[in-house]
Amino acid sequence: PYWTGYEYLERIMPGIQAQPVELTTPTRMLDGHISRDELALLASIAKYVSPKRLFEFGTFDGLTTLNFAKNTPEDTEIYTLNLPDDQKATVYNLDGFNRKYLPNGGRLWFEGTPYVRKIKRIRTDSAEFDTTGYKGVFDLVFVDGAHTYEYCKNDSEKALEMVSENGVILWH
Repeated sequence: PYWTGYEYLERIMPGIQAQPVELTTPTRMLDGHISRDELALLASIAKYVSPKRLFEFGTFDGLTTLNFAKNTPEDTEIYTLNLPDDQKATVYNLDGFNRKYLPNGGRLWFEGTPYVRKIKRIRTDSAEFDTTGYKGVFDLVFVDGAHTYEYCKNDSEKALEMVSENGVILWH
């Protein structure tokens, strides 16, 4: 029912459709998950880019993180940023839509998998995240944290600082 962008991607990333990807998805996608098509698209891009380092703003339940880990090289370092489970106050105000996706301490999809060794969790508000030491080092940055103007602006500005010279930034 919506355009996935593969036709356009094939023009800028030749051969992307020919690469098989491995996906883990729940039987029923939950409110807050990206769609299976979007997940497949993200996994395809991650596999194509083959990042040395990948950064994700917004872990949620770790489903996208796991699929990034499954479709990147063994030595890829994946950093995923989310609020600590017990933090309900945020730097910028969240509306009701965004507040319902605050961490609840549930199990993350990548926990207990062999991919967990590739994943480094950063537990802080993205508005307080210090990019010192992370500037220009990520080949792929995925921005999917809070969807308010202030957080989208904040996370986008930080992504632009953190992406490598030939890196890719994706937004959801």
